[in-house]
Amino acid sequence: MRLSCQVKIALPARPEPIEIDREQTAVLLVDMQNAFASTGGMLDLAGIDVKPAAAAVANARRVVDAARAASVPVIYLVMGYPPDQSPVITKSRYSGFAGTPLDALLRGRGIRTLLMAGIASNVCVESTLRDAYFHEYWPVMIEDATMPAGSPEIQRATVYNVTTFFGWVSTAAEVAGALHAK
Repeated sequence: MRLSCQVKIALPARPEPIEIDREQTAVLLVDMQNAFASTGGMLDLAGIDVKPAAAAVANARRVVDAARAASVPVIYLVMGYPPDQSPVITKSRYSGFAGTPLDALLRGRGIRTLLMAGIASNVCVESTLRDAYFHEYWPVMIEDATMPAGSPEIQRATVYNVTTFFGWVSTAAEVAGALHAK
């Protein structure tokens, strides 16, 4: 368990700004993988436009780079293969908490705030975010580092659900800026 110096940083978010402690924060990337975000992948074959995935991936990379520079852990939830040396948890359900060691990993590291990005914001990201809330974490969806499985209206509905019932919504620029703050 890390010793926290309890330095709070302000993160611009909706419905209101949130204060986070880097020592108790992790970035959670949900299904950010070619199988979902690429031409010829599952979502593309289902008729969903995957072109917006490029922007979501670029914004997620911005957040990951800022997190690593701030010594904030990055955790991947995948349906398959590890992208690098960060912790990787393979899941078989929409939620990254269902039948996985995610909760134990987060609690063991003293994590309370989850900065969340990923593919299928309205499916796997939202399911994991809801379960994070139910497990008493503080979830923050990084809106421009996610992509819905469907139309922009679906993304708006997910953002509404998150800001109204389950957590906060911010942007990659706001998250990276907060993580770089001294």
